[in-house]
Amino acid sequence: MTPSGCFRASLLAATILIFAAANCPAKHPWQKYEYHGCVLLSDAPEKDAKEMLVGYSAFRVVYASILPRSQTRTPPPCLTVFRDESELGHCWANSREYRIALGFDLDGSNRVAVALINDVPTSLRHLYSEAASDAIAQAHLPLPGWLAFGAADVFESVEYDAKSAKIGHEASNLYLQGAGSDVFHPDRPVSLAWRVMFPILLSAPTGAEDRIRALSAGLPGAKSAGDAALPILHWDRAKLYAAVSYPWDQTIAFPFDANAVRSGITVSPASEFEVALRLAELKLGAGNKTGADADLKRAQALAPHDPALLEALARQQLDAGNNERALALYRQAIAAGSTDPRAFLTSASQHLDAAGSDGRGSIAEGGAAVDAALSECRRALDLESNFGPAYIVFGRALTQAKTVSESDLATLNAGLDIPNAENAVRYYRALIYG
Repeated sequence: MTPSGCFRASLLAATILIFAAANCPAKHPWQKYEYHGCVLLSDAPEKDAKEMLVGYSAFRVVYASILPRSQTRTPPPCLTVFRDESELGHCWANSREYRIALGFDLDGSNRVAVALINDVPTSLRHLYSEAASDAIAQAHLPLPGWLAFGAADVFESVEYDAKSAKIGHEASNLYLQGAGSDVFHPDRPVSLAWRVMFPILLSAPTGAEDRIRALSAGLPGAKSAGDAALPILHWDRAKLYAAVSYPWDQTIAFPFDANAVRSGITVSPASEFEVALRLAELKLGAGNKTGADADLKRAQALAPHDPALLEALARQQLDAGNNERALALYRQAIAAGSTDPRAFLTSASQHLDAAGSDGRGSIAEGGAAVDAALSECRRALDLESNFGPAYIVFGRALTQAKTVSESDLATLNAGLDIPNAENAVRYYRALIYG
């Protein structure tokens, strides 16, 4: 080929490559967005991902203000935002199970993922509902499921501006015909009866948890959810009927600086390992074990000794019923620097089991295994002070300790304020003081 022919061939090849690159864009990179302990991974455009984190931060402020005592922890600090529905859809093994948001429990904390649809505000509403639903479930509030889901739907009304985060404004075009009748219907649940949760949560800026408990106590003997709510709200029937029959528009505002959040967000590339591990968690939560295993293997090849990987492998072994292997992996994770309270709690529980099998598991017997369990329980509570199961194991360990310090008793007593630990803590306190 002549030099000119070579030049034309090279030019043609370069043109083809440029055209192909223009028409086959590279896979969208994953970024990590961090703000005050919340970590968001996303392959969405940076502007949208940042605004999702701003909105989510507003939601966390509102949730913690409305339900301050009922949390096992604040709404999940690990969030995933997919750039479109099809990307999130890959998490499900069965396309018929697909939703635009996903939430589930992982070692006592929640993971939430959402796909960007239409616009950021629409996506945020779905995120708020999913995150609230999972946080309320973890809080063990005394609500039947249909009212718990109703409470989560109330949190869809979260909004924010430059100076405040607000809850309580619904779109004016909602179709709510029959809502008042449903709230007072004797059969439960019926279509819109859940709307009683708007006044239960938002009729006053404080006291929502007390109103929830009073509603739960009153439901069994009441004709309807509305009848159970009337003495709690100190409203008459006509007022409650009207309030739930129209879009709610009584906002409660809390201080929130959206611009400070935006400027405080740090952005960095998400590593392939971080993405693989997060996708494995989401797929496992969606019931896609095959996909989760594949992502977990990819993560393992990238960072085989990372504590987060070892924790994930331990959960995989627990799911398969291999408890001894799971325990070994959790202890490897602890040695590698784990910050997962479940890892310490699993190890502590085994130490107590060992103390019992050695004949040293009775009241005030003590021993090295009990001391190790106490140390690991303290570490678990340092990592997550609202982790109910840790108080339960800690109480069990204290009943087997030779001596119980005032400091340890104070730590155990804090569990009296944790809904899913309160009864067990009272039991162990009785054993210790008895």
